[in-house]
Amino acid sequence: VNQLYRLVLARDATIDELQLATSFIESGNNTSPDIPIGNPWQFGYGSFNAEPEQLVSFHLLPHFVENTWQGGAQRPDPVLGWAMLNASGGHPGNDQQHISIRRWYAQADGSVTVRGRLEHPSENGDGVRARIVSSRDGLQGEWIAQHKTIETNTSTLAVKRGDTLDFLADCRDNPNHDSFQWRVTIRQSEGSEGTTTADWKSERDFQGPHAKPLG
Repeated sequence: VNQLYRLVLARDATIDELQLATSFIESGNNTSPDIPIGNPWQFGYGSFNAEPEQLVSFHLLPHFVENTWQGGAQRPDPVLGWAMLNASGGHPGNDQQHISIRRWYAQADGSVTVRGRLEHPSENGDGVRARIVSSRDGLQGEWIAQHKTIETNTSTLAVKRGDTLDFLADCRDNPNHDSFQWRVTIRQSEGSEGTTTADWKSERDFQGPHAKPLG
């Protein structure tokens, strides 16, 4: 959408224009899942609703600068606040409607495990809360890192092509001193011995808007 706006209007789309265009595209593509080709990661923000169903709202972060996806050219963005994502981690937004979300799309049917390490390096602030949410099976784990590093691992998860795993990081009560590092590896396996058939790494696979497909 931004490429079209740059081509026609010589500017990026606004947040409202991006959301409107995204809704239009999604409304015309309900017959099959929208799966990114080449690199299965997307970088955005949104919210998490635990009741009555564990649902994640997701919107793409619209601006890429200094190897970071964020709300706009300046930090904090007037609308999206401090929400941003980079290769090693990022920063959550200012409230529970602007959680930083790294989304992964399953490329094939199978089973996966997630191994991760979440770090809140600052000696100040109330830390960050991390969640992993499956579009198929809901919340898979919740952790709080405050001035420390913790493991963020899951049990084996069944996935179908087009399912998503969302890696959410929120500010808890306030966004001060909430920069975090969260590196995760997703491994797909098969057979009784759990032979790894593919893996995806959040840091290695991080990309900007013009990155070439993996492969």
